[in-house]
Amino acid sequence: PVAAPIPRHPHNEVLHVFSQVGIPAGLAWLGVMSILVSRPPRRTRFWWAVHFTAFVIMGHAMFDQTLVQPPLHILGLFMLGMLWRPVLYVRGQCSGTGGRRTAVALAVGVIGGVCAIITLVQDVRHDKWVRQGQIADDHGYPQKAYEAYAQAAEIYPRDVRSHMLAAIRANRDLNKPGTALHRHLSEVLKIEPDYAKVNLHTGIALGQLNKHERAIRYFKNEAELYPFDVRTR
Repeated sequence: PVAAPIPRHPHNEVLHVFSQVGIPAGLAWLGVMSILVSRPPRRTRFWWAVHFTAFVIMGHAMFDQTLVQPPLHILGLFMLGMLWRPVLYVRGQCSGTGGRRTAVALAVGVIGGVCAIITLVQDVRHDKWVRQGQIADDHGYPQKAYEAYAQAAEIYPRDVRSHMLAAIRANRDLNKPGTALHRHLSEVLKIEPDYAKVNLHTGIALGQLNKHERAIRYFKNEAELYPFDVRTR
């Protein structure tokens, strides 16, 4: 369950983890980051550089959305993992002949590696389309921006942010409320019904489709989540 009714990033990664996945996970995340307040595991220039890089990225994440923006999220977590490696270094060794154990371990390692590569490729493809959409937005090409965001949403169908970006372009810039509603906003509502501003944009799309009674219901939901939003009221 989500702790906060409005899952917006609070510009603090610790608070973000606490609000999204709960107190136990937040405490675990604090434990992971605790290595940053100690000296590097080895006193060499390389490990001091790794420690400094991780400290800067994670420190900046306490005041911004650093760990949800490519490529710093990968770099930051990679540096953090490197700091933990000497501390958690464990070497496994099979006793006896261990032919079957070795085969099982090798199979598990291969499967894990393949899954990691597939996930990495998917992340790169998704981030590429999101970036292309942002570039198209900056240059004033809403159609290209929508297509890029929609492609990112197809790669990760449960990524509510990509769906929201595509819905906003389709509804506000391309005047396609039906596409925004049925292809994107409906998916966001299934996954995270109180996602930031999804009720507002759903109400706008329904209003443009002349479904005013349904639109008012979503506007009321938005007003409850954002009681000081004058536009919604």
